[in-house]
Amino acid sequence: MKKMEPTVTNQAKTGGIFGYALTGGLASMSVKAAIQNETSKVPVNQTPKFYFFSAESNGNDSSAWASGANTVVNSPAELTLVQLMKKKGRREARVGSMNIGGAKTGVMDKDRLEFTHKMVRPGVYVMEVSKALEPGEYGFIYSLSGGGAGGAMTARIFDFTVN
Repeated sequence: MKKMEPTVTNQAKTGGIFGYALTGGLASMSVKAAIQNETSKVPVNQTPKFYFFSAESNGNDSSAWASGANTVVNSPAELTLVQLMKKKGRREARVGSMNIGGAKTGVMDKDRLEFTHKMVRPGVYVMEVSKALEPGEYGFIYSLSGGGAGGAMTARIFDFTVN
């Protein structure tokens, strides 16, 4: 069992801005949260099983899923599983889009990957992906609220690599 530390986003990036500008906003522009390195230090198989320990599990305010200063994830229901796009020197997750019709923030429904969680005992959950994952980069995203670029600068990503 390995402890997964959150990787904090270090940039918010935009994509599709040229098409957005050329079409007067008819084409969408996307906002992405970027994290350093092309690959995670946590390798897993294609059907990984994760154990989530909340503060309730050990009777204190710290957690294996601590997500930054004064921020603790209390339940797997607060996480969103996504596949990260591998870029030179970084990985990205789409966390928003905008066009002439409006803006959306957070992980888009089509980018979410399904996983289940079940309580094993108070404060301890087992989390499993609903179908085998293809080789690549993935992460559980937490805290997409406020901050720059629709939360992209405040996201914490518990990242892993599927071999």
